[in-house]
Amino acid sequence: MIETSLVTACKNREANLLKVLDSWLCTDCEELIFVDWSCDVPLFETFHQAGIKDKRIRIYRVENESRWILTHAYNVGLKRSEGNRILKLDNDHVITRNFFAVNSLEKGIDARLGSWRLAKDSSQAYINGAFIARSKSIRDVGYFNELITTYGWDDTYLHESLFSNGASIAYLDPGTIRHIDQDEKSRTAQQAVSLEEQLAVSVDKNVTEFMNRRNMYLTAVLPRQSSNAEHSHYEILREQHENGLHVAFMHRLSNPTHQLDNTYLKLANLLAYRDLYAWKHGLKPLSITLSDVHELHEALEPIGGAAAQGPRSQRGRAHASESRKKEGAKQSKEAVSSLPVGLSKQLIDVLWKLLPAACSYYGHTTNEFRYQIDISRLALDEKAEQVLNGLLPNWAAEKVSFRLNPEPPDSGTKVVIPWETADFLIESTLFKSRKNTYFWACMNSLQPCLKRSLYQLVEKGGRPNDVILNITVQSFMRGAIDQPEMIRRLTPLRMIFPSRSEEAFCAWINKRVKAISGYAGDEVASLVQSTLMNNLCVSEASLTLATALFKGSRHMIAYALNMRKMHLFERTDVVITIAPSPESRSQENYLREHFSNNANVTIAHLDNDPGLYECWNSTIRNAKSKYVGNANIDDRRGRYHSDYLIYLMEYAELDGATSALVADGADTHSTYSASQDIWYLGMERDIRQDDLLIEDDNSAKSQNMMHCMPIWNAKMHDDVGFFEECKYGTSADWEFWLRALKAEKRLSLYDIPLGFYLVDAKSHNRRSYDERRKREKLIIKKHFPSLDHNKLIELA
Repeated sequence: MIETSLVTACKNREANLLKVLDSWLCTDCEELIFVDWSCDVPLFETFHQAGIKDKRIRIYRVENESRWILTHAYNVGLKRSEGNRILKLDNDHVITRNFFAVNSLEKGIDARLGSWRLAKDSSQAYINGAFIARSKSIRDVGYFNELITTYGWDDTYLHESLFSNGASIAYLDPGTIRHIDQDEKSRTAQQAVSLEEQLAVSVDKNVTEFMNRRNMYLTAVLPRQSSNAEHSHYEILREQHENGLHVAFMHRLSNPTHQLDNTYLKLANLLAYRDLYAWKHGLKPLSITLSDVHELHEALEPIGGAAAQGPRSQRGRAHASESRKKEGAKQSKEAVSSLPVGLSKQLIDVLWKLLPAACSYYGHTTNEFRYQIDISRLALDEKAEQVLNGLLPNWAAEKVSFRLNPEPPDSGTKVVIPWETADFLIESTLFKSRKNTYFWACMNSLQPCLKRSLYQLVEKGGRPNDVILNITVQSFMRGAIDQPEMIRRLTPLRMIFPSRSEEAFCAWINKRVKAISGYAGDEVASLVQSTLMNNLCVSEASLTLATALFKGSRHMIAYALNMRKMHLFERTDVVITIAPSPESRSQENYLREHFSNNANVTIAHLDNDPGLYECWNSTIRNAKSKYVGNANIDDRRGRYHSDYLIYLMEYAELDGATSALVADGADTHSTYSASQDIWYLGMERDIRQDDLLIEDDNSAKSQNMMHCMPIWNAKMHDDVGFFEECKYGTSADWEFWLRALKAEKRLSLYDIPLGFYLVDAKSHNRRSYDERRKREKLIIKKHFPSLDHNKLIELA
């Protein structure tokens, strides 16, 4: 039985490899696998000349590979390793003699990853490519993603996959591994990235930075890789011993990247270039003006022909002469300058939001439908419609078009209704100014990667206190609301200001009032200032969150980071109670270290386990904040989840609130997966008792719409009581909300997905189906007495 295998891969990097090899041979690894990716001088010959002989070394030489593909090469070695744990190193990693002693995979740890964040200086950022992991953990995520065929993001994607698959992650001690220096060009040597090099140079970036961002976008628009991912297949031609070394000669039989639609790469290049271009010019990526577009055309033409009106054929190509490049740039500028005056300003906020979305539709759609993107609500004219359609690359324009007034679609066309801004989306749901119709992204669309776009729109839409203030003033200025309504909307903002410092709150007010004065006048600014200054009580907590831990260490790191990421974290008291288990002491130590500088986090290690809901009850009884909630270790709040729910309750005078949720059985809250769904989308805002039960002719089952991360007013317990786990087991929260509705408490659903719910078969409420069915039957008898109790009680 082999305990540890070391795996590396090489293409013409023997010089670096020989510098670090001694440090590898000094370890106790029982197996050292070297993948020779068609090196000009075979590795076995290099080792022979260097006098290296070691029975542990196994060389797999893959013949006839013209360019270096890290993911393909390393997968050859990873799949053929026989160790229970795998140490993956690059050709330039030096490790210390005590590497394994310091970086052990003790019980509960599945992988230790190299982290650039922990590097002692910037030159050591490339330790990111190293890891030691249990072989099963690497196998379960499908090894490296072979759709990444150039430099960048391969290691980060693997890290994300491990996290998403529930692996328990730690980090390599940066004192036990070192990266030897090498020049920047060597990182993309042996790769076909000439186009990408030109794009990177045009925005004053290294090609490695461009490739990293390009591959980030590429993997974002592709489905998440699983354990049954399709990889290259190889045939072993022969095996032999060369100079005391075991060598297997192989050649490739199939390559899955040949099946990848090139439009994915085009879209990823487009988005990466947009970002780097924007940063170079001090712009926000989503607000590039049309006057800047002429500088993009020449570079984007080889990617897919994203040009304005005018001939495309004479635009500069990747290897065009300098004169042809200048001619292409001139034509692009002329095309833009010929547009009607004011048009570029109209398009400034929509161009780069709509264009990638349209390209995405083409890239992901395998059916025969065409799509019309309805831009009627964007206040554009017919010229703008023409320009947007002219800017569509040819490869997207085949199936997608923009329309100001979409005609009734025929059987082969679907209408897509996108949102203009996050402000518009939030206003339409928070203040009920318009019915929420964004099923285009979540339910009616066949384009899967847009399922999460609404969540992302809110995440990137700005801080809620700023967003709501802007919405309110703008609505007042256009006459949509009167002065009393404006004051009503502004008053709750003190509850969602993210700091407990009144000085910081006053500074924010003064800054915003100055800006408002500039575009709305001194009278409106003065009214805003007086309203906000009358509500300076920001020193107290707005929210108390109860977390009850029993095991679940694989979610610990992500939970702690998620708490810290909360925009309202400083205004939130977090109470973590840890029930005794084999993991409890290590959990306590980790949490105390992670939150050592946060006085708002309380950690208590219990001698006895009182049960999940009694932990909640205890925290609620001692809470000093107006609002309370729970934070389960395997669920993830969006950054602004608490802000919007607390604001909603303050504004609408509610007793409790929740939101729609992105639910996933694969724990992939960072990327799209095929199992992803959005729960409670499009349902009515005010929750009624009947909403919490699903009934048909033969059965009934619970529908706990308040679900996994609600927030509610702590005073509600004075009238309703607390959670009764002894009576109702794991369904105690469902029974509590039914009891609250019976007591005429107001509960509401915010119709935007603000969090991720992990559908875990081993979770607290799914461990004993028979017991839960028995308890839910008691609850149904109590709260739905008129129901036929002979019905089968199903479980959600």
